[in-house]
Amino acid sequence: MDKCHYCENYTSDEKSYYEHTMYEILNTSLIQGMSYRYREKKIKIPRCTTCYNKHNNQSLYITLPLWIISALGILYFFTYKINDGEFSFVSLIPAILLGGIPGVIVNFILDGLKISHKLFGVKPENDIKENLEVKRLMELGWKLNKPSNTEVTKDDISKTSPYKK
Repeated sequence: MDKCHYCENYTSDEKSYYEHTMYEILNTSLIQGMSYRYREKKIKIPRCTTCYNKHNNQSLYITLPLWIISALGILYFFTYKINDGEFSFVSLIPAILLGGIPGVIVNFILDGLKISHKLFGVKPENDIKENLEVKRLMELGWKLNKPSNTEVTKDDISKTSPYKK
């Protein structure tokens, strides 16, 4: 068993591993940006049950309260307009703007600043660059994310590609 990549304290549990797909660029078309061939490989990042639960409970402790606040905002405007006798579905627009959009913005900010994961004391789920297997593959030219056609150049072809010259 491996040590958990996220907290480095506990022994990992195979049922809790985080799975990430990496991409190897095999070759590109003669005209840059037209197309490329690639191969996928699923990498399993060791994770303990505690970190698995913390990653999955982020939505329970961060996202869910934001959506509840949004729903309350919508409900407030909904009942306010009914009491005035002027209800129409158009009155839901300010409710969504005042309730839903701030919730999405706050969630985006928390994810961008990694604050939500600092609260839980573990690395974010997609913070895998320091994993030994991921490092090894990246040194060979593998990519963490699938690049678009316009991003790929001949220099991106992996060192292990059978088409590498």
